[in-house]
Amino acid sequence: MPSFKLKHSLNMPSPEQPAPSPASKKKKSPSPASSDIPAAAPIKRRKQDFASDDSHVTEESLTAKLDNFSKKIVEQLEDVKTVVTIHTDEIEQEVRSL
Repeated sequence: MPSFKLKHSLNMPSPEQPAPSPASKKKKSPSPASSDIPAAAPIKRRKQDFASDDSHVTEESLTAKLDNFSKKIVEQLEDVKTVVTIHTDEIEQEVRSL
């Protein structure tokens, strides 16, 4: 018959551990300030956040990043416009053939 260790799941001391003394079982009264404030979630950081070679952000660096980002967005929008135009042309051809 397998033995189960239910003592640990019931927070009971195991035979190897001495029972805690009654003096060590003091009830802690919750402080009103800590019970009202929820625990803060851990902040997830990326390696890029720490590996930045520029410790001071300048207006020029932000402008350059914004320019690069806007160029990428404009390229993506042009690609989407091309796809939409192709699909509308195909739809018009199908309608004409009907």
